[in-house]
Amino acid sequence: MDFKIEPLPKPNIPAPEPQPLKRSVFDLIKPFTNFLKTFVKTKYIALGLAVLLLVALTFFFMGRGSFHEGDVELKIEGSTEVTGGDLVTYKITYKNKNKIDLSDAKLNILYPQDSVVVKDGNIVDLNAENFDIDEIGNGEAGEKEFSAYIVGDRGSVRTLKATLTYRAGNLSSTFRKEMNLATTITSLAVPITLVATPTIISGQNTSYLIDYRNQSSQDLENLRFVIKYPQGFAPTKFSPEPTVRSANQASWDVVKLKQGDGSRITIEGKLSGGEREAKVVSATLQKKITTPNGDIYVDFEKAEASSVISTPALSLDLRLNDSDDYVAHLGDSLRYRLKFQNNNGENITGLSLSVKLAGNMYDFTTVRSEGFFDSRLNTIFWNASTVSALNILSANQSGIVEFEVRLKGSFTGGLGAKDSFVKASAHMETSNVPNSLDLDKLATDDELITRISTAPTFDQKILTADSVFSASGPYPPKVNQKTALTVHWNLVNPSNDVSSAKVTATLAPGIVWENKVRSSGTLIQPSYDSRLNTITWDLGTLPGGIGIVFPLYETFFQISITPSVNQVNQSPQLIKNVRFDGVDSFTKEKITRTIFDMTTSNASDTSGAGNVQP
Repeated sequence: MDFKIEPLPKPNIPAPEPQPLKRSVFDLIKPFTNFLKTFVKTKYIALGLAVLLLVALTFFFMGRGSFHEGDVELKIEGSTEVTGGDLVTYKITYKNKNKIDLSDAKLNILYPQDSVVVKDGNIVDLNAENFDIDEIGNGEAGEKEFSAYIVGDRGSVRTLKATLTYRAGNLSSTFRKEMNLATTITSLAVPITLVATPTIISGQNTSYLIDYRNQSSQDLENLRFVIKYPQGFAPTKFSPEPTVRSANQASWDVVKLKQGDGSRITIEGKLSGGEREAKVVSATLQKKITTPNGDIYVDFEKAEASSVISTPALSLDLRLNDSDDYVAHLGDSLRYRLKFQNNNGENITGLSLSVKLAGNMYDFTTVRSEGFFDSRLNTIFWNASTVSALNILSANQSGIVEFEVRLKGSFTGGLGAKDSFVKASAHMETSNVPNSLDLDKLATDDELITRISTAPTFDQKILTADSVFSASGPYPPKVNQKTALTVHWNLVNPSNDVSSAKVTATLAPGIVWENKVRSSGTLIQPSYDSRLNTITWDLGTLPGGIGIVFPLYETFFQISITPSVNQVNQSPQLIKNVRFDGVDSFTKEKITRTIFDMTTSNASDTSGAGNVQP
C-alpha cells in the first residue's frame, strides 16, 4: 500500500500585535555617550595635530631667527715671532654665521705697545683705532688689514687686541667679542746693551753705557740712537759727541753700520733725586724710512735701565713744634728741632750746618739759638765750636740742634698777606768725602714750609640810634613801651680766603625781629628763622684782604624790646650765642670766633645804663 507523506498545513494563527520596547535610562543616553566618545576622540586628534603643527612652526621660525654668540667669528692673522723692528701686517676677519643680522657693529683695534703704525705708506701716531661697521648680515663676513713696526727688546711680547661690539636682531643687549694676537721679539738686528748704576747716592757721579752691534745678515744704513736720561741727571761728558743734544736727551746718527760692526756710547754726569726714587734711562734705535710724505726716523728697538737713589750718606730732618705739618698763628712761638745723621759706615769730618729763615712774618728780633744768626742773610750757622759732633760725626751717629723764633702779631698788609707762610731751609755739607764714595763733596738739604692761618676779626655793636633805621621808643627802656635797637656786625679778614663763612645768633626770649636789614655793597643779607628765633648771615667765601685793602663786610638789622614789670632795674638779654664760623682755604683749619651775649646795657653809642625803668 503506498503511503504519501505531505506536510501539514500551517495553522492560521493570527500574528500578535507589536508591543512597545522596554528601555532603561542607560539605553536612552547611550547614543549621546557614543557621540561624545567619537567627538572627544576626534577633538584630541585635532588638538594633537594642532600642537604638532605649532611645535613644527616654532622650530621652523626659531631655526630661522635664533642667535648664538659662538656663531660670530673674530680672527687675527699675523706673525707671532719677529725680529725687533720688523714690519708686521695684521689681518682681522669677522663673520656672522647666525641667521639674523647684526647691527650697530663696531671694531676697536688696540695696537701693540711701542709699535709704529703705517697707513697708506705713511707713519701715523696711533695707539688705537675705531671702525663703524654698522650692519653685518646673516652669513656676511668682512676683513681689515693693519701694518706696524714692532719695537722692543729681545723677549718682549707685543700684543694686538681686537674688540667687536654689536647688537643682534631685536635683542636689546650689546654683545662683545675680543681676540688678541701676541708677537714675541725673538731676535734683534742690532742688540742694544744699556748699563746704569743700580744704586746711587743723590749727587753722585755716574755713567751710562750703551753698547750695540750689527748682528743681521747685511749692512744697515741711516740709523739713529736716541738716549733719554732721567730728570735730575746733569750730563758732563759724552763719548763720542752726540749729533744733537737737548735738555733731557741726546742723539747719535750712524750713517752706515756694517755687518758684525759695533761700538759704545758713554754719557757721564751727576744724578740727583729723592731717597728710593727710581731714575730710568732709555735708549732707542731708530731707522730712517722713506714715505710718500718724506723721510722719517721710526723706532726700531728700545732698551731701558734704572738707578735707585739709595739712602744718602748724610740726612737732615727738620720739625716744628714736634710736627712736620704744623699750622701757625699770629704771634706763635716757633720751636724748631733739626736732626742730622751719618748714614754711612765711615766717620765724616769737618761738617758745617746752616738754616735760612725766609718769610716776612718772622720776627727776626726774637731768634734764639746756640748758633750764630746773621741778620744780613737771615741765616743761622753752626760749626764744630758750638756743636762738637760737626767735627767728627761717627758712623751711624746723629746729633740735634734747636732754635726758636716768633711770628709777628699781625699781618704785614697788602695783597701779599694772602696765603701767608714761612720757610726754614736747612743745609749740611763737607768736602771731606770718605774714599768709598765717588763724590766731590757730601751735602744734604731739608726744608719746612709752615702755613699761617688767617686771623679774621668779628665785631658786634648795639646802637640806640641809626642814620638809616629811625630810632623809636625810650632808652633806657621803659615797662610796656617798645624800644627799637640796631645791631651792627662787621668782619675783617687780613689774609687767606675763608670758605663756608657765616655768622649765626639767637634772639633772647621776648625780643622781636623788626625785619629791617641792610648790608654793605651787594652782600647777601642776614635771614631770620622765626621758628628757632635764629639769625644767619651766610657769606659763602670771605675773601682775604677784606677790611685791609678792600672795604670791610658789614650788616645792620633792627630788633625791639617791650619790657615787662618784672624786668625793672634789670638789663634784659637781647642777643646771644653769636659766633662766626669758616674754614681757612689755605691751611684747611676750622676758624671760630664768638662774641659775648648782649644786653640793653651794652649799647655802644650812649654812656648811660640800660636798665629797664618803671
